[in-house]
Amino acid sequence: MSIGVISLNLTAILLLISAIPVFFSYRKERTIFLRDFSVFLFSIAGASICYAIDSWLVLMNSKLAGWFYPLAATIGGIGFLYFCHLVLTLTFPERVKRIITLLIFLYLILTPILWLNPPKPYLNEEGIIFWNIDLLSGFILAATGAFLLFYLQFCFFGLA
Repeated sequence: MSIGVISLNLTAILLLISAIPVFFSYRKERTIFLRDFSVFLFSIAGASICYAIDSWLVLMNSKLAGWFYPLAATIGGIGFLYFCHLVLTLTFPERVKRIITLLIFLYLILTPILWLNPPKPYLNEEGIIFWNIDLLSGFILAATGAFLLFYLQFCFFGLA
């Protein structure tokens, strides 16, 4: 078993363990901040679980393993939408509805593209998973990630 497979599984377990106390705090206090952060943590944990399952499936059924990648991106995308909602609520509460509506619209447009072209992963001799993501899906993932990174930095550091 490679270090990559072990780290994917440990990451999934640790994220799930960290999401549980936040969820129980939300059940006590019922604040929008704890709700958004709880959904974010569970979504990222869910995406990590999909990647962990993928790391085991790639050895048995490469085609089936390819479908877990867009599933992980879909679940993780939901988490990042909630995280953006949390950040907007803290920084620009008057603009939350407009910006979140735009982000959800972009998410709904871009996510099906990932599902139309699932990757065909394989494991090399060193135990590294090569995802073989096609150019359009890879560009969408990279552009969306970069956009969210810069957007969240913009909100957090008050560059508005």
